[in-house]
Order: sequence, then C-alpha cells, then structure tokens
Amino acid sequence: MNKPTVSVIIPTYNMARYLPEAIESVLNQSFKDFEIIVVDDGSTDNTKPIIESFQDKIIYLYQSNRGESAARNLGIKKAHGEFLAFLDADDKWLPDKLNLQVEVFKNNPTIGMVACGAMGIDESGKFIKQYVPKNFASHNSLLKALSISQIIPGSSSGVLVRKKCFETVGFFDEKIKIGPDWDMWLRIAKKFNIYFIEKPLVLIRKHRNKPEFRTPINEEHYVSIVIEKNIKGTYKRRAYANLYYRVGCYFLSASKKREALKYLMRSFWQYPFPLFPKSYKKHNIPLHDYRLYLLIRCFLPNFVFKFIKKFLNSK
Repeated sequence: MNKPTVSVIIPTYNMARYLPEAIESVLNQSFKDFEIIVVDDGSTDNTKPIIESFQDKIIYLYQSNRGESAARNLGIKKAHGEFLAFLDADDKWLPDKLNLQVEVFKNNPTIGMVACGAMGIDESGKFIKQYVPKNFASHNSLLKALSISQIIPGSSSGVLVRKKCFETVGFFDEKIKIGPDWDMWLRIAKKFNIYFIEKPLVLIRKHRNKPEFRTPINEEHYVSIVIEKNIKGTYKRRAYANLYYRVGCYFLSASKKREALKYLMRSFWQYPFPLFPKSYKKHNIPLHDYRLYLLIRCFLPNFVFKFIKKFLNSK
C-alpha cells in the first residue's frame, strides 16, 4: 500500500450535526492523494451511524473522552502521510485548500507549516466575515506577532504541517485545554518557517455549542500556561496584557463590570502602550486595542451607553 501525501485528521466530540459536511469537504478536494482519519473522542450523540456511512472512505479511531489534543495526537501517531492537516468536525474546507498548500511545500522545502485565510460562517452555513492574512517580511517579525496573539486564521483547521515538525517539537500538550493550538504554532515557529496563502480556504463555524470548560477564568489559567512555556521579555507582558484584555471583554459582555474593570486594569498594568504595532495592519491582522473604550464603558450605566450608541448610529 502506497503512503498518502497528506493525512487529514478530524477529531470529533458530539458533532454529528456537522461531521458529514466536514468529511464531504475533504472528499471534494481537488487534491486526492490523502487519507482521512476520524478520531471519535468518546461521543455520546449519533456520531457512530455517521461514521458507518463513510466507513469505506475513512479510518475510524475511538477513544474515551480525553480532549481535542489527545484526539489529534492519536491521529498523528496513526498517520501515514508526509504532511498532516487537521479539520475540526464543525468546520469545512474549500475545494482547493490541500492542492494549494501542497504546491507551496513543493516549491519551498524549508517551510514547516502552511496556513491560509479563513471565512466565518454561522450555524446554518451563512457567511459572516473573512480574514485573509499576508506574509511577514521576516520569520522574526512573524514570531513576534505570534507571541502576542494566536494569529493563524482558522487555527488547526487552516494549516498543513510537515510531519517532521511534530517529530521535532513533539505532540499537542494534552494538559492545555484552551489554546493548545497556539502553543503548538509557537513551538513550530521557533524551529520552522511558516507561510500564509493569502486567500480564504477554510470555513470556520461559529455556534453556541461551546464546551462548559471554556470560561474566562479557565482561559486565563490555560493561556497563562502557554505564555509561560513559550514567551519571554516584553512580548510576554504584551501577551498577558492581551489575555487580560480578552477576559475583560468576556466579563463586560456578561454585564459583570466589576470583574471586567479588574482585568482591563491588569491589562494596562502589564502593558500600557498600544498592544499591536501599526505595522501589523499591512499583514491584515484583525487585532484591535479597545481597552480605553471598554474601560470607560465600565463606568457608564448601561442605559447611558445604549443612548450614546444609538445617537452615534443615527449620525
């Protein structure tokens, strides 16, 4: 049996509603030299009948519920391809995704990972927005930007990685429940070049089926682990400032102003200057620093803020 060029790893947990679309988007790729490995992370919905309908087209692996990183790692261990792609079970690929990424590897033997642009879709598949990155002038400038925030569009669903990268940096960290992909891209970026295809090739689905453990406090805990593992100096302070900024946003959206204020002040304490250099704009990085605006909101009664927002929107 000839080894495939690409191994596509699809971890899934209770995503039977979207899983068929994910698998079909791989089967519809213009590039055909791949294997599909579906890792069922202990699903309790009707995932099994879905799997059975594709049984002659996929490799099916089952494990008790251990998390997405453990599922990806099992897929990596069983993969035969020279390149590994990951697709979350609720996302989809556009038809030329693998073909364009494999072509980049053929022409650039020093590259370890190829990312691409992404489009957001809602639960029904309706288009929301798109993010198309641009390549950085140097590997060092990419590493600095990645140190502040997870800037890989679509994250795991958007990349194609040389298997050699995992042999060099190791597997996904199964202890990190939030941000394991950012941890992995940082580890890869320290050893290998990363290239961006400047067009959207993956559809990222936004829906309400968010795992219960994805709370602001848990995000602070796990993302702090990623930062401590990978980032030093000024960029470490900026990474923490960005983390506290995001947590503050979560609390403010939940009308918990006291908690929001605490985290926004912690963000300013870590790094009071603009978080993201103006130069990042030319790379189309969707990072914005609204900390001062949100800080003011913390002191405004909701009815005052709504009145101001309504007034400005009427202009």
